[in-house]
Amino acid sequence: IMAYERAAERMAPEAESLMGQIEQLGGWEVEHRIERVAGQLGLDDLYAVVDPMSGGERKRVALARLVLSNPDVILLDEPTNHLDAATVEWLEGWVAGASSACIVVTHDRYFLDRVVERIAELREGKLHYYEGSYTDYLETRCVEDAIRGRIEAKRLSLLKRELVWMRRSPKARTS
Repeated sequence: IMAYERAAERMAPEAESLMGQIEQLGGWEVEHRIERVAGQLGLDDLYAVVDPMSGGERKRVALARLVLSNPDVILLDEPTNHLDAATVEWLEGWVAGASSACIVVTHDRYFLDRVVERIAELREGKLHYYEGSYTDYLETRCVEDAIRGRIEAKRLSLLKRELVWMRRSPKARTS
């Protein structure tokens, strides 16, 4: 597109050929897509230098690049850090509607509750999977922990009874 723009400015003969190539490859749609995504993320200057930007602006640039790259798998590590409420809301909608597999690592429980469909938790060296939202995960974990607590209480009760029995020195073993 830039080569076409330079050629068009100079009224060079190759401008027409370059325009045909851009149209054939859908290049104008890419430009519109870039402008749309940048607008949604509040990135007004497409030619701005990233280095002097704030953390939130840099995060929005990174999100725009991610969206435009259309990956198969997305890994988001603390994606809501440095973002304002409007951008977080946009991100929630985008993640929820993304066709890509999305892995999210975050402490933002509200974000998790609104975007996840499945949770994987690494606990005691094993990976445990839970279907549903973060709230569903918490409810399921509470039930699991209660059941584990009852099982552990029964096991401890059995051990205590065995210990009492052993301390009585059963007569069958003394003869």
